[in-house]
Amino acid sequence: MGGSAIRHVAGFAMLLCTLLLWVCSSLVVQWILSGTTPFDKPLLLTLVNSSASLLLLLPGVARSTLSIADLRRAARMASTVGLLWTASSLVYNVSLAHTSVPTNTVLSSTSSVFTFGFSLLICKDKFRWRSFGSAVLSFLGCAIVALSAPENLDRRAVINSNFGDVMTVLSAAVFALASVLLRKLAPENLDLGVYMGTIGLIAVSAAPALLLAAHVAGVERLEAPPPRVSAALLLNAVLGCACANYLYNSALLMLSPLVANICLSLSIPISAIIDEVVLGQHRFSMGWMCGAATVIA
Repeated sequence: MGGSAIRHVAGFAMLLCTLLLWVCSSLVVQWILSGTTPFDKPLLLTLVNSSASLLLLLPGVARSTLSIADLRRAARMASTVGLLWTASSLVYNVSLAHTSVPTNTVLSSTSSVFTFGFSLLICKDKFRWRSFGSAVLSFLGCAIVALSAPENLDRRAVINSNFGDVMTVLSAAVFALASVLLRKLAPENLDLGVYMGTIGLIAVSAAPALLLAAHVAGVERLEAPPPRVSAALLLNAVLGCACANYLYNSALLMLSPLVANICLSLSIPISAIIDEVVLGQHRFSMGWMCGAATVIA
């Protein structure tokens, strides 16, 4: 097996791990925001998640291998692409309080449509009819899903709304832009651990001012979470964000952004099975399933 083939196999393996971690993370975030004891603080949640990436700086610090040049390269990327990534996460967390996880997952797949367009515009990729066809099918499937709201089986289950759908698609667009810019701007010797750790450092530094501003403006009241929510926040931040995002960014540099985003659509059937069969929260119509199948295809 050649070096290129090994890179592709490793990239797909990382995507599979990312897929599982992100589905679990979405369910945890939805429970935090609108569960039995709702803690509706998407900004705090996003900052905690981003701050966890600071852990990725520790290996370099421990080995004393961090250089000023590494930090400068990472800081340039973190202050541009990293901020877009964090903005995408914030909008996504807001959307989870207004859509079911499976519907959210399907609509998030519109990122492949945006990735296709951004890759042509920014990276000057060659136009391929196959990629164009996949992006069009994904868009049509997402439109069908958006028009086929699932039936609530549990009175505590999240009720789908147009606002949630719009937030999900907006998050997908920003996510796609960040993915393409990472591929375009990342130098060959970019250390992903340092890059993501720098995003965490920026989040930790900015968190007090952002949370205070949101509190004063009446956007999000500043208060400590209950113990169970705190445990869920920390676990999700480390596994569902820091670890999953590192795996995704690694896969992104081994594969193309379009291939990576299309492969992540495999999270759709997993999230639907967990939601309806395991958790018993929603029942999905035949129209919903047809739309989801179109996205996966």
